[in-house]
Amino acid sequence: MSDAELNQKPLPAEDQNITLIAVREGNISVTSAKVLVVKPSAIALEVNTNVSEPPDWEDAQPVTLIYTHEDRVMRLRASVDERVSETRLLVKPIGDAMEGDRRDFRRADVAAKVYVERIAGTMADAREAQAVAITDSARFDDQTVNLSGSGVSFLSGLPFEAGDIVDVRLILSAPTTAHVSIIGRVVRVFDGDPLKKIAVRFAELSEAHQDILVYTVFSSHFESEGLADAFEDLKPGDAAQAE
Repeated sequence: MSDAELNQKPLPAEDQNITLIAVREGNISVTSAKVLVVKPSAIALEVNTNVSEPPDWEDAQPVTLIYTHEDRVMRLRASVDERVSETRLLVKPIGDAMEGDRRDFRRADVAAKVYVERIAGTMADAREAQAVAITDSARFDDQTVNLSGSGVSFLSGLPFEAGDIVDVRLILSAPTTAHVSIIGRVVRVFDGDPLKKIAVRFAELSEAHQDILVYTVFSSHFESEGLADAFEDLKPGDAAQAE
């Protein structure tokens, strides 16, 4: 396969955090893992035990790897090739990686502590603001946010307008505890009294924080929606036919 073809159907990168989906005996597992080694015929993974417990995988068990590439969410079907240890395994790709509908193709309502501040300046000013840690818990609001891999909406009584640059900090508690820092732009303000719904599209966030958000969205989505989408992700289909 040429470099151009690989770029169009990229495998996950080494050291990238990915989401691993598997179904066994009707039970779904959504696991966070780090990519150790990538080859066209095998990918070595290590479960992030700070985020999720390693499932009891079986040899040849089908799994789906979910990971980000630029502004896309990629999906790669694979099977368990070897269980190296309790937390490490080799998976064998099945066919090519497939591109999702961009990072916002799945959304989930997630409980979070939210801090948001309007930046009266440029993106450079927003980066400077994000360099300052927010340690006062009273500045965070507890609420349920609507989250995707590319944006978030939340309630606020502050006077935001479309186009505003905002500094957003999220403290997530499930499926794992994580602090995420985002620079975003307000894309829409919905009428409300006294609180308005603010829709923000991400402008800048680190790859590690992006991977945490994708993992959170998929975990929450499958928890609320059940197994239907998981079986859709795991069923033999286009990927198998592409071999």
